[in-house]
Amino acid sequence: GADGFPVISYWGASAGTLKVAKCMNAACTATSTITTVDAVPSTSVGGSTSIAIGSDTFPVISYQDVGAFSLKVAKCVNAACTGTSTITIVDDPENSVGAFTSIAIGADGFPTIAYRDQTAGTLKLVKCKNAACIP
Repeated sequence: GADGFPVISYWGASAGTLKVAKCMNAACTATSTITTVDAVPSTSVGGSTSIAIGSDTFPVISYQDVGAFSLKVAKCVNAACTGTSTITIVDDPENSVGAFTSIAIGADGFPTIAYRDQTAGTLKLVKCKNAACIP
């Protein structure tokens, strides 16, 4: 994070949710703040997560909605990713997409995401038009 303390996105396998851990020190040895960012009943979200720190110092996470086989982005509203994040479906075609995501913030402050289209067996790339990747 911008404070030098790690921010980690991960798939909460037991509940099938996207979670974020915000460490309280650089070694992440103190108790972390754990937040569920996305939880969709009857499906599983949060696979293949990748996290970056936006130009506003808040995390941006790309991940797969495993149940819907789509690519999503969560834009956090603060550095610890507590509160209600903006969740955007970035790619939801008939193909199964969103695996192996990798996110980076461009010089313009907007995310760029690389991910796999499993059905076509290809690499896809999306350049967001704003910080939250809202179409």
